[in-house]
Amino acid sequence: MNVSAPRRRTFLGLAPFAIATVAALLAAPSARTDAGVDAVEVRTSSARTASGSADLSNVVFLAAAPAPDPTPEPESGGAAVDEPDESAAIGELAISEVVMVANTDGSATLSATFTGGREAMALKAVSISTKAGALDVASTQMWLPIIPGKVSRAGDASDAGGFVVPQGLAAGQVVRVQFQFDNGTCAALTARTVQRTKAHDEVFPTDGRKLGPGRPTAFKAGCST
Repeated sequence: MNVSAPRRRTFLGLAPFAIATVAALLAAPSARTDAGVDAVEVRTSSARTASGSADLSNVVFLAAAPAPDPTPEPESGGAAVDEPDESAAIGELAISEVVMVANTDGSATLSATFTGGREAMALKAVSISTKAGALDVASTQMWLPIIPGKVSRAGDASDAGGFVVPQGLAAGQVVRVQFQFDNGTCAALTARTVQRTKAHDEVFPTDGRKLGPGRPTAFKAGCST
């Protein structure tokens, strides 16, 4: 699946700002910046890898900008992976365009974009919470693969990388989303909840029903940042 031209121009246009902003943020163990309506939170977390101990600041950066309305193209039969994106040239995983899409049945679906860095990895679990506490999250058994230099999206396929809050979220609410990857690193940020519209037709699942067979990977509390 190829990224549509408007979406690519928007992301690449933000890249210099995002990289410069996040580089400053990662100089401290914990930092926060405002980006329009949304706030992006970056916290470091060390993890064991094949080559030893790695710090999150060496692996992940978050694009510090509000999530635009998604403009996905139809895709089926697996996780969505696009062609290489120039913003991945710095060799770090980029997380951007994170939003919760409120469905008509009271559930809400996660949509997020990942641009692979130097290391192949997979998104295996997600934690979503409000100020009132953690929310239940249903997910697919299959992990979302993130390939170096390519773009993958949570919410683009119903059989891999699908995450939905069955109930408890409505449009306008802000949540804290924590991502857990198979190499042990984690990332946390805040995201807004928006009403599902025609623009979200390809954000899956579209309701809070059980996501396929199998047992999904549980988010480990020890990963909290």
